[in-house]
Amino acid sequence: MEAVSNTTCLILLAKLDRLGLLQNVFKKILIPPEVKGELFAKVCPETIILGKAIGAFIFEFSPKKIKSLPLDSGEQSAISLCLENPSWHFLSDDKRARSFARSLGIKTIGVIGVLLKSLSKGKVTKEEAKGILHELVRHGLYISTGLFTKVEELIEG
Repeated sequence: MEAVSNTTCLILLAKLDRLGLLQNVFKKILIPPEVKGELFAKVCPETIILGKAIGAFIFEFSPKKIKSLPLDSGEQSAISLCLENPSWHFLSDDKRARSFARSLGIKTIGVIGVLLKSLSKGKVTKEEAKGILHELVRHGLYISTGLFTKVEELIEG
């Protein structure tokens, strides 16, 4: 299974040095050139981690045609790639971008979904999953208190 990502999930997981969670769920992560440009627009610790993943399991891939959507260029190009390859998932935590993708029939997943799939596959323990969830929130993942509680309950099983 492959996914096309925008920047949000990749940066967040790189901040935690947890890009490996993506490999628990997907064979490959594809990024359009616009997303790669956004990822490496400034040098910071996570860009070093992302740089090591490019070519290993994250690959640059260009859409044939970019669909015009009221989103940023990275999200437009990522969604366009998914439209060209219906089996690919759209990896994003951006609520608006995910909503547009779903309205176009694209399967979406965010970092919480990746965490829960990693748990269900036995790639992380319940304790690790809870710790990662807390780290994600500390490093900028915005989720409501209700969703946070629900995710913790799902982790506990």
